[in-house]
Amino acid sequence: SALPPFNGFVSEWLTFQSMFNAVATVGALTKVLFILAIGALAFTSGLAVMCFVKVFGATFLARPRSSHVSEAREVGWAMRFGMAMLALVALILGLSAGTVSKILTNVVTNLNNLKNSDSVISSTINVVNANNFATMSMPTAFSSIFIIIIIVAVLVYIVTRKQKVSTSITWDCGTNMEPRMEITATGFARSIITIFGTILRPTQQTKVEYREAGLRYFPKSTSIHFGLKDVYSIYFYKPVQEFVLWISEKTKKIQNGNINVYILYIFAILIGLLLIFVK
Repeated sequence: SALPPFNGFVSEWLTFQSMFNAVATVGALTKVLFILAIGALAFTSGLAVMCFVKVFGATFLARPRSSHVSEAREVGWAMRFGMAMLALVALILGLSAGTVSKILTNVVTNLNNLKNSDSVISSTINVVNANNFATMSMPTAFSSIFIIIIIVAVLVYIVTRKQKVSTSITWDCGTNMEPRMEITATGFARSIITIFGTILRPTQQTKVEYREAGLRYFPKSTSIHFGLKDVYSIYFYKPVQEFVLWISEKTKKIQNGNINVYILYIFAILIGLLLIFVK
């Protein structure tokens, strides 16, 4: 749904345009925050693409890794009907982005704290305009994509119609190909982990078992264990947790079970409030 002409693409486009307009209108400090937010949103979009490529590849491609997967069959039309309806709604919302954006803009501008503010988004039935900075027409985008697909399909047919396609067994270096040899979701994501290795701090442990001590070129088995540190827990969550526990231990001494001390606390707070609010 994040690709044109679906609604996810429209919402992401509007989010980017709102941030771009904010950069041009707000102060210096807030402008830096919006620039960082734009970079974070773009980075998140790229990771989302990688995520869904990984999910589709690990789920539907290569050989089945278990007997249950090898015996899997497509569900019936009754179960696919619900998904088809959701896809149709996403398409309709994307193609009618102008109308939907106009309705949402009217709702937002009617709020009490936004009545006097200028909207950065204006729209007609077919076109969404972001403060004269960028415009988008989803019906035009849909028509363009449809025409491009037809042209590419015709060109591929013209080029490949006289070519012969032969199917043969993949060369496997003399070994039997097994499902466990296929790339996994973890292996697919390893390239991303390697790119951000400075931040994520991945670990790797290699264990080799030899048939005989002197035959180091003929190992019996080799295993590699990859690990990944939980950066969030180690560098943020646990320090905050330890700080809160330390504060709790210190403040716990206030509750000593002596009612006279509790009355003293109340009396001290009342005197403090009188000194602050009574002139």
